[in-house]
Amino acid sequence: VRKDGGGLKPYQLRQSAEDETPVKDSKAPKRSRVLAAVFDVAHGEDDKAKRARFKKTAYRSEFAERARVAIDAKQLSIGGERFDLPAELQDAFPLLEPDEQLLAWTYAGVKGEATTLISASPGIEAGDKVEWLLKATKTKHRRVTIDPTMTIEALTGGLRPGPDGRIRPESGPLTDMLEQGGVLVVDGAHLGDRELLARLKTLAEGADRFDHPKSGQLIDVHPEFRLVLLTETSRPTPRPLQEIASRLATTTHLRGYTRDEHMRLLTDRHGLSASLASRLAAFHEAVVAKEGDGELDYGRTFPLTWALLDRVGARLANDPDPTDETLSRTLQALYGERLTKEEDQLAFQELLVEQQLPQVSDDDFQPVKTSKDYVDMTSTTRALSVAKEALDNRETVLLNAPGQAGAPRLVDALAASRKQDLVTI
Repeated sequence: VRKDGGGLKPYQLRQSAEDETPVKDSKAPKRSRVLAAVFDVAHGEDDKAKRARFKKTAYRSEFAERARVAIDAKQLSIGGERFDLPAELQDAFPLLEPDEQLLAWTYAGVKGEATTLISASPGIEAGDKVEWLLKATKTKHRRVTIDPTMTIEALTGGLRPGPDGRIRPESGPLTDMLEQGGVLVVDGAHLGDRELLARLKTLAEGADRFDHPKSGQLIDVHPEFRLVLLTETSRPTPRPLQEIASRLATTTHLRGYTRDEHMRLLTDRHGLSASLASRLAAFHEAVVAKEGDGELDYGRTFPLTWALLDRVGARLANDPDPTDETLSRTLQALYGERLTKEEDQLAFQELLVEQQLPQVSDDDFQPVKTSKDYVDMTSTTRALSVAKEALDNRETVLLNAPGQAGAPRLVDALAASRKQDLVTI
């Protein structure tokens, strides 16, 4: 195509090549036949690739549809196969619809495609359940949970001196699966850095060899190597993962749990009564709705998911018939204390009233016994009480305080109240 504006459009190339229709440029018919041939070859290969992806996707969809999942006391049934479950895998979780889809699509991908990309709500604990599936089906695998500070060395291994003093490449979970064959589960793939995602993208595109980033060694990709990438629906998808999704022609999106499913989880996992589970599930649903409407602000990426409601259920598991005051205090501690703005705290108290629960005030938090030299003030009584209750329930505490607010002294008081040693890092 000429740079002087006399080039031909693709439809002109094809038209002149097929029926010799004259065009303005006298040299066009001959040149157009050559370019049209190139045009046809390029698009023919693209069409073949699309057809191949369609066949692969169609196969996977059909397989996933047929991969009915059932879990009884001691067996897993999936894809027409049955697997005996060892004791440690029995009664792991109730099989709800999102879980069934997760297991079916993962199993279909492992049996069919080289790469499986699943975007799931963080509340369904996709990584744990995929690993459970691979253990149950006795599939060789490694799981890596990505965090934003992780580099490619966490997957491939770095360079270390051997017994003879020579520098040798270290094995990692990715290189192990590439060489031996098996499934690499990358949990939280959306958090990977640019280099890590670029390497995974190369494998997802079907590379036969993998260039070790540190040693330069070329590793042949085992024919039984499979890649499972797990992301969260609430997080932005980096471009490399978008490109992987486009090449796979499909990405499996799994919804979060519904109100009825939350009720079943609360009763099955924590033994709560049906009426109490219904009230808690309704409250959680109301919080999610108000956050969606902008009436509550938990932050852009804060997950209002099953994980939060799970903690409520765990706290109430030993109290079969809690009072409304106990319910309000528990919900305030796990949902309300995360809200940092005063207007959000007021909106949360209104929500408690809407759910026929009493409001919670500073007077509802009793002072915690600490060391004799600790001066208890109204501003810290509530924080100290909530934090101690969380630690008593084996939960992690994030204490957010302005400068010179006495946070280090409050942590000292926490340790003293629990009669535990304190290590500051």
